[in-house]
Amino acid sequence: PAGIWAGYRGGRELPADQIDTGVPEKSLVNLLLKQTEVPENFTPHKKIQRLLSIRQEMAEGERKIDWGTAEALAFASLLTEGYRI
Repeated sequence: PAGIWAGYRGGRELPADQIDTGVPEKSLVNLLLKQTEVPENFTPHKKIQRLLSIRQEMAEGERKIDWGTAEALAFASLLTEGYRI
C-alpha cells in the first residue's frame, strides 16, 4: 500500500507474501498470435476480421494493448498454466 494506505494493515489477516504473477512477453505475443488464427475454411464477419487484424498489429508491436486484449491474454495465460477458469 502507498499514500494514505501505507500504514494500514487491516484486521486479523497477516500480510501475504509477494507472488510473481508476471508472464514473459514472448509467451504473451504467442498467445495473442494464436488468438488471431482463423481456420482455412472459415470466413469471419468483417467486424470480427477487423478485430483480429487489430490484435495482430498489437502482437507485432504496432499498437498498444487495449483492455479487452489484456483481459483475453490474462485468461489465456491462466489456461496455459492449467488453471480452470
